[in-house]
Amino acid sequence: MWSGARFGRRFLASARRPERPPLHRTCREWTPRDNGSVPVGIDTNAYRRRLPHLSKVGRTFYVTFCTQDRKTLVPLARDIVLRSCIYDHEKMCWLDCVVVMPDHVHLIVTPYDDVPLWELLDRIKGASVHQINRKLRRSGQLWQRDSFDRMLRSDENLNAKREYIFNNPVRAGLVARWEDYPWLWSPELVERRPLRAPGSRDKSAAEAAAAPQDDELP
Repeated sequence: MWSGARFGRRFLASARRPERPPLHRTCREWTPRDNGSVPVGIDTNAYRRRLPHLSKVGRTFYVTFCTQDRKTLVPLARDIVLRSCIYDHEKMCWLDCVVVMPDHVHLIVTPYDDVPLWELLDRIKGASVHQINRKLRRSGQLWQRDSFDRMLRSDENLNAKREYIFNNPVRAGLVARWEDYPWLWSPELVERRPLRAPGSRDKSAAEAAAAPQDDELP
């Protein structure tokens, strides 16, 4: 026979709890999560993944992104990454210069007015990882989720970053002159040094520096 107390406890346990009222739509719109962005000015948006970022219309950015666990990209993978970076040049952005290092990428880019920086970087990372995984018969992540980006505020700042990018392979000991590094690109270099096909083998100093390593992909 059921007692009143036992019946009451069973009834409360089986009763459906009322659903929590949903947040107002504007609360979600103003919360930066994943690729969402928050307006913080007339022409500036903020967005967050693991790091906070600012995206300003018409501004030039210095961007760095790295491989997952700093794995080394083989020469074929670097060919693919370089082409992925260049693909949207003059379509969605102006790419000032880019260098693909063994485990990271530096680039200077100005997204066009209707293109968020995060979308441009997602396209580069997504296209490159898809092609590299297919070519190397591997699977899984290639890039760290976040990128490091900085708005450049003057021509002096731009020139300093451009010089840093061009000399990065030399400082890393990969080549004696930046002109010898095949994974460096800028619009001014196109006529002087055509982009090579992915996987092509030339006997440059950079190839000698691209010896296999223990932490190399795949």
